[in-house]
Amino acid sequence: LTSITGRALFYKKEGSLTHKVLALEEEKGAEDAGYAIRNLISAKTLTIEATIKDNYTGKITTMENKVQGPTSVFKTTTNPETDPETKSRFIVLSIDESKEQTQKILDYQRKMQTIEGITGNQAKKEIIKKHKNFQRILRPLAVVNPYADVLTYLDDRIQVRRDHPKYLNLINAVAFIRQYQKEVKQIKKDNQIIEYIEADKEDIRRANKIAHHVLGKNLSELSEPSRRLLELIYDMVRRISAVERISRDEVKFTR
Repeated sequence: LTSITGRALFYKKEGSLTHKVLALEEEKGAEDAGYAIRNLISAKTLTIEATIKDNYTGKITTMENKVQGPTSVFKTTTNPETDPETKSRFIVLSIDESKEQTQKILDYQRKMQTIEGITGNQAKKEIIKKHKNFQRILRPLAVVNPYADVLTYLDDRIQVRRDHPKYLNLINAVAFIRQYQKEVKQIKKDNQIIEYIEADKEDIRRANKIAHHVLGKNLSELSEPSRRLLELIYDMVRRISAVERISRDEVKFTR
């Protein structure tokens, strides 16, 4: 979607968002729907009761509409000061704004105008097709983490109450993708057989590597651009103090 109004999600059909990805072009086009998006992610359901006119009696009555999740929500923004209530429900990724990355992008754009770029683009489509086909053969198996009790996480701020489940689900996602390398186990509960796989140490190792770069930024009070600016200022002050042979506290610079 490019844009969505405040109550649009509440009036969707009951199963229209179940196991779907809601992709929003930019956060700006969905600002009014922030409350609905937050509840869809956290509660996995939306319920609204609204007044309508009864066609038979002409009287005003109420109707209830329920929209079921779970739904994954994906959106982009250029605004680092995103609403904290909404931001806490997302995994935030930042683009690489370095000069080196810009040069790589420019090189790629020029390459796409050559014969190698045209043939390479076709190869890229084949790779994407293979990834999509692989996802289609993944079975809907439950994931059990036998190491959950020995895992640790920061507990010095209230924000981690939402970030900790992201970490646990990240481990589950890695294990889920690697399901064909695992034994499928079964357990019987209330005359129902549940199939599941177990997360192993390799899953946790891979998830930790991703979490270090992704979830670690979520806990920072600074946005990624602000953090990069602070690091550049720090390096500049360090160089000036070394050249002028003064302490870093004595370094002064203009805007």
